[in-house]
Amino acid sequence: MTTKLTRARLTPTNLPDHYKWAVLLILLTVVLRLPAIVHPKPVDDEGGYAVIANELLHGKSLYIDVVERKPPLLFYIYEAIFAVVGPYNWVPLHLIGVGWILLTMWGLYAIGRELFDRSTGLTAALFYTIATTPSQSQTLAFNGEVMMNLPIVWALFIAFKQSPWRSRPGLAVSGFLLCCAFFIKQPAAVAAIPIGIYLLLPSYRSKHNLTVLDSFLQASILTISYFATLGIAALILHHQGILSQTYYWIIQDHDLYHGPTDPMFWRIGISHTVGYVAAWHPMVIACYVSLRECCSRGAHYWQALRAELVALLILLGLSLIGVSASGRFYSHYYIQLLPALTLLAAPAMSAIWTGKRSYQSFLLRPRTLKVLLGFTAVAFLCINTYYLWQLRPEDELVRYLRHHSKPTDKVFFWGRSDNLYAEANRRPASRYIHYYPLTGYIWGSPLKDDPHFDTTDRIHSGAWETLQEEFKTSPPAFIIDTDPGTPAKKYPPSRFPYLKQLLENEYEAVFSTPDGVVYKRKEQSTTDAGGSG
Repeated sequence: MTTKLTRARLTPTNLPDHYKWAVLLILLTVVLRLPAIVHPKPVDDEGGYAVIANELLHGKSLYIDVVERKPPLLFYIYEAIFAVVGPYNWVPLHLIGVGWILLTMWGLYAIGRELFDRSTGLTAALFYTIATTPSQSQTLAFNGEVMMNLPIVWALFIAFKQSPWRSRPGLAVSGFLLCCAFFIKQPAAVAAIPIGIYLLLPSYRSKHNLTVLDSFLQASILTISYFATLGIAALILHHQGILSQTYYWIIQDHDLYHGPTDPMFWRIGISHTVGYVAAWHPMVIACYVSLRECCSRGAHYWQALRAELVALLILLGLSLIGVSASGRFYSHYYIQLLPALTLLAAPAMSAIWTGKRSYQSFLLRPRTLKVLLGFTAVAFLCINTYYLWQLRPEDELVRYLRHHSKPTDKVFFWGRSDNLYAEANRRPASRYIHYYPLTGYIWGSPLKDDPHFDTTDRIHSGAWETLQEEFKTSPPAFIIDTDPGTPAKKYPPSRFPYLKQLLENEYEAVFSTPDGVVYKRKEQSTTDAGGSG
């Protein structure tokens, strides 16, 4: 007599609940980012990153042939993406950005499940996908803050995960990931500190029955891995001949015009932070409840996880420093708060939704929190859809360039217009794709457009001489002035003798809009095949 064994087949009707919620989370993540996925242009910072990646694909050297102030790994990732999907191919880039978000959410889910349960992990992932979509599409960009969170989250997971090894060799991977995060965006460097402290905490040692020597050994593995990765990266950059330039542009060429002693620092910081507290109010409420419970005498969410709580609180505090370090408080800077915030908030929200905990307050009832979170998601989707729809029409200056220049022509945009190279699909004639090394432009400061505030002392030494040599070697077919000297503009070309003389003697204006003027080299002005502007 034989027995037939049958296997239960998974179907949509018998899938475990956490599988169903995971599918819904993926769908929600895609829907919330549909305005960016189908956007036919770069979103915010993507334009400048793409220009540099395209130059790297043409064999140029980062920080020498094309200048930026972000760390190198960010641009190498963009270069790798465009090497596969093709330069300036925006829909695949945006889909990869969504995939990057999903991998980060998976890491948050893994941490929540490791520390609590699947429901908490799914809640952390839900918070993350909604909280990365506010602010008029700026946070939808595949930018450095979004990118650095992925290695940080997985480094946290490795650190928090139970291990049978007393020495925990897996922490070497955590150190590697944290160093990679730093090479994506500078503020990520602080993420190594809370993990290192976590491994040395008495509460961590007692929980895992470790000696002081064991704890010190684990912290040493993390630290050695981090600095070994840093050293290998330095050797690679030295081999490429760009180590000193990398250090200058990502470390030295950063200063603070509005520090904590400046009232302007606090005005900007408080107003922007209050805005994000309002935008993230369901998560902030849950985070408050979670932390309030830690101060009570009764049981609380983090009772058996004191070391992990301390690590997340330190990460949150250091991330706040990262948000404010430059004094600019840009919207997308707040994304770096989310790994800590989502994990701190998730256990309280999960306990409320699953009925494990209940509270008297109307704001802490499950239905109220679901409505608030749903309203937030819908509001973000509507705002981003409207904002990106307004940006869909092609820039008139870009349209003129595409119709009146050849793909092989190099051009020079004067202004804060590095994204226009990408939109026009034309290569830059200078390493200075943004004019801050030539003008001393102050990123993010209210003084940046003040015509009475002089920034000439911030002009990069030798920048104008370098620009002249570049234009002598390979003069741009077109120069596009996107800072034409209207009252709202601070750096018209007429302020700079070399540029003023160049435009007067060797170029002529062929097209103008309220946003700028297109100049063409005179010897080419009679060979237009595309008609007049």
